[in-house]
Amino acid sequence: DIIPTFDAIGPYCIGATIPELPTSSTNFIPITGTWNPAIDNTVTTEYTFTPDAGQCATTTTLTIVISSPTIINIETIPATNGQADGIATIIASGGTAPLTYSINRIDWYLTTEFTGLTIGSHTGYVRDANGCEAELAFNISNSIVGIVEMTADIIEQCINLPITLPVNSDNFTEIAAFTIKLIFDSNIINFVNLVNINPILDAAATEPFAVTVIDDTLILRYSAKPGSVTIPNNSRLFEVQFNGLAAGSTSIDWKFAECIITTAEGYAIPKILNPGEVTVLAAPDISLAAGGEFCAGDSTQFVASNNDTQRLEYLWNGPNIVNKTGSSLAFNPLRVADEGTYTLTATNIETGCPIDENVTLLVNPSPEISISETASLCAGTIHYLDAGPGFEEYFWQDGSVLQTYQASDTGTYAVKVVNSFGCAGNSSVKLIPCILEMYVPNAFTPGDDGKNDTFNPLILGDIVPTRFLMQIYNRWGQMIYSSNAYNVGWDGTYVGANAPPGVYTYLISFEIPGYIQAIADSPMRGTVTLIR
Repeated sequence: DIIPTFDAIGPYCIGATIPELPTSSTNFIPITGTWNPAIDNTVTTEYTFTPDAGQCATTTTLTIVISSPTIINIETIPATNGQADGIATIIASGGTAPLTYSINRIDWYLTTEFTGLTIGSHTGYVRDANGCEAELAFNISNSIVGIVEMTADIIEQCINLPITLPVNSDNFTEIAAFTIKLIFDSNIINFVNLVNINPILDAAATEPFAVTVIDDTLILRYSAKPGSVTIPNNSRLFEVQFNGLAAGSTSIDWKFAECIITTAEGYAIPKILNPGEVTVLAAPDISLAAGGEFCAGDSTQFVASNNDTQRLEYLWNGPNIVNKTGSSLAFNPLRVADEGTYTLTATNIETGCPIDENVTLLVNPSPEISISETASLCAGTIHYLDAGPGFEEYFWQDGSVLQTYQASDTGTYAVKVVNSFGCAGNSSVKLIPCILEMYVPNAFTPGDDGKNDTFNPLILGDIVPTRFLMQIYNRWGQMIYSSNAYNVGWDGTYVGANAPPGVYTYLISFEIPGYIQAIADSPMRGTVTLIR
């Protein structure tokens, strides 16, 4: 079949007018047909061309790209003291690269930051490579710039725990505004937030702290309400929250010349800036081989490996496991109750730095089946072996895949079933030749000593007669005893009195199913000696 061809169309900006798609292809012999779905100028869409009947042509597709940039936010830094030194940073995404930026829609730049802005309203623009544009209004406010005298603390913290650096003040009296700039190693830590601001400082603020991070420099700007603010000596101004990136130490230095503090009258005051230090301690570096999906009855082991030279201790917690120590956790066999989320906490013995690793264990139930109540059955008769309903698969020893199996011959019969979770269960039974092993003693000694007190056949194993009759005759041919119970013997008495010692004749008749063999034929005749 011929594949219809068409010239590319687009891309277009969101909301642009898109011409109707051509109903004839550009092939040497044009192919006519229709397009689906309808034109959509809001989102990139793949359209399918269906040739009209009778043209020996196949369907084809054409994608029209709808692409426009979006301004997510415009971050601003206020102008200071009424000067034209405001800063705006346009944050945009989408569209076709490269994106260019403007604040007057005349001059376009690849940079996202615009400086030297006056106080008041402005508009930021972004344009992509296809000429699609987006805009967003923003405002440059005014602030009074200054600096505060302060001291950064010296702290030590684990890499995976919050790092909070206190900044304290002294002689913080009648301060109207300040700007401070802190320098740190951005390979060791990065800025997260400003927290625990002194309530006196916070209550007197004209607006919230202006916080900016440029490379390795944290810039904090503060302005009080008309007037000034005073904080008692040796008070905490605020805390700087960092996040540890790598083990190591970084000093917290001040850009002294760029840190400014002003009074309500507008003049700068002397400052003393004491540097601090943050030491980031390494967290345990472990690999955890664990988890997954299993069947009940399987076995598995969670194993933690230490990837460096730290001395670690391990603690496991999870379903039915509380504070189990050691680098491994074994399950043999697995139970459905073992399912759940387990947490391994590895802790550096010297520094106390911990790390938590979570692992999920899924344990599906395994089938529990039995095709026979006993381990063996008698061969020679038909047995209907049933593995039970509701399983996905059945596998018998000879390849049968049915739920039930008919067996009669000697041998082992086994089935494996698989449930909807893919878990297997097994059951087996042996069909063995069944033999009635019935032996008759040739003497007995009735009395009160509990030994050989009665005369009856001895039956070995589980096979017993279905019908039984034992008759005892004296030497004159008189029947003196009869019983239908194979396990109830003659006690050597006749009509309530002890029979005399001597030789007696027995006749034992029995019946068994045809598939059961017997070591002797029925009836069995013989003699027994009564000894007293």
